[in-house]
Amino acid sequence: MTSEVMVWRGGGRQSPVMNLSKIVPAALLASFSALTAEVVIADGYTGWIRIALQNRSAGILLVDLTLALGLVFTWMIRDARQRRATVWPFAVLTLLLGSVGPLAYLVLRPSGTQAAAPRPMTTVPNG
Repeated sequence: MTSEVMVWRGGGRQSPVMNLSKIVPAALLASFSALTAEVVIADGYTGWIRIALQNRSAGILLVDLTLALGLVFTWMIRDARQRRATVWPFAVLTLLLGSVGPLAYLVLRPSGTQAAAPRPMTTVPNG
């Protein structure tokens, strides 16, 4: 009688579900989302725009943030195409809440360069 052993054909070492590349963005996402919510509750959704238009130093920060998020947005689209993932929910979050969108993308995007379905487990005779 032959016993059978389950073998994972995924190749290589399995990584933990939440590794460092997910934990750091998740912590930043939680912290920044809480700060964003606090500011929106205190100053309203457009309060920061009013301040940026009244103060040149704050205005340059708004321009810099817009440029930086534009670059990140471009990267997100390219990365999502490579991984065959959707980027539009994160793009909308980026437009509405700034860095919350890219942080959420980093936490929720599929692992690896392409989001291929995992290989199935097969049985191999143990002999």
